Amino acid sequence: MVLSFAEHDTFVGRDTRTDCHPGDDGYGVLRLWNSSRAPWSGGDFTSLRQAVVEYVEVWDPAAARRHRTSSTTQQARDIAKTPALPVQGGRRVR
Repeated sequence: MVLSFAEHDTFVGRDTRTDCHPGDDGYGVLRLWNSSRAPWSGGDFTSLRQAVVEYVEVWDPAAARRHRTSSTTQQARDIAKTPALPVQGGRRVR
């Protein structure tokens, strides 16, 4: 199974704001590696997360039941707000 950001419209809002279209370099992917913002900033992970949840429901129903107790939307927002790792010498460091 392969999941892509583009298939789940993760960065549609960001790409629309920056006039980036399907087929353009950077469309629907992580970018801005040397930015102070997280490269996933501006992403809406709700649809992608739902695809992962559905996959887990098929392969590990017990794990899926544990996750149903949390808010999918809030978790997606929390991921989008996660700060980027600092950059030193062009590389991300922890």
